[in-house]
Amino acid sequence: MLVFSRWLICLSLVGLASCTVQSGQFGLFTSALKPQQDALDMYRWRLEFGRYQTDLLAVTVPGETLFTNSEGDLVVFDGWMVTEVRGLGQPSVISVQGRVGERLTRKDSRRVGSQACQEWRLMQEGSHVIHEQYCVGIERFENRIIVDSSGSIIKIEQYLGLNELGTRTAIILTKL
Repeated sequence: MLVFSRWLICLSLVGLASCTVQSGQFGLFTSALKPQQDALDMYRWRLEFGRYQTDLLAVTVPGETLFTNSEGDLVVFDGWMVTEVRGLGQPSVISVQGRVGERLTRKDSRRVGSQACQEWRLMQEGSHVIHEQYCVGIERFENRIIVDSSGSIIKIEQYLGLNELGTRTAIILTKL
């Protein structure tokens, strides 16, 4: 009986040794269970424009960044300000010209607003750098660009001053 017990223990140990999971196999198994990261995550942004909300992808082209989606929405950002808006529930193309001093807002080719804008100011808020610009049109408002500690823009907030949308209606782009 003792010989049989030893034989059974040896067989069990050999069986267990052949069934071990190596770390490479375990890593492959656990990675298959994890949700895969979307390759486009770093380009995803959330847009708010009045009551309109949608997700956009950022595409960098020489001199500007285009935020767009498959529904035909488009926001053009030149590094300091939103210069053009298409879609977003609006039938017209909205364009903004000028940075400091007088800034003009147009729908198609018709002038619909103007603002007097100051130079951009630089502020520090925790680990974020905030570029802020004061403008006066029908009301006073602040355009903001928020940059994280790695130097990447994470939020853009620009008021367009369109009376028919309400003077406080802003384009707000937030990095997801």
